[in-house]
Amino acid sequence: MISQYFPDETGRAPVSRKESELFLELTNDPGLIFEEIDNESLPLPDLVEHISNHRNSEYSGTRHRIRALEHVVHERLADPWLVVVMTLLAMPIALRVQPGRSLGPAAFTAIAVMAAFFFTQSIFELLAARHILTPTQAVWSTPLIFMALAVLGLRSGQRPPSASR
Repeated sequence: MISQYFPDETGRAPVSRKESELFLELTNDPGLIFEEIDNESLPLPDLVEHISNHRNSEYSGTRHRIRALEHVVHERLADPWLVVVMTLLAMPIALRVQPGRSLGPAAFTAIAVMAAFFFTQSIFELLAARHILTPTQAVWSTPLIFMALAVLGLRSGQRPPSASR
């Protein structure tokens, strides 16, 4: 049963008709297939190949989708480096803890540094979503900035002399 409605014509009754067969016209639009890809399930080499194959596609929404997939690629590449960044961030904080003293100030500093890290990361992701930064810049800026700050903290930070009794 096929019903046709006329929302612009008030008072006109819908027309219904019964068809023995119904044919749906499907398209071969690769842009539609492109939208259905689960970017989290593709291995990194396949994802990079998929991006390079569709970079010049003229289908609607493809440019936005390519940027989103590029962001995923860079996140996957940057994630292992976050371990190094977090370790470097923790070292200057740990070096300032005096033996036998409270860990409270160091814990507060660590929480503040982590909050600043994730806040900065969110800002860069927002800038990428608004097309102000490229996915590469958005993903790699935060780890590089905080790695540089951690290295500076390591250069200037030394364990304070322990109080002798």
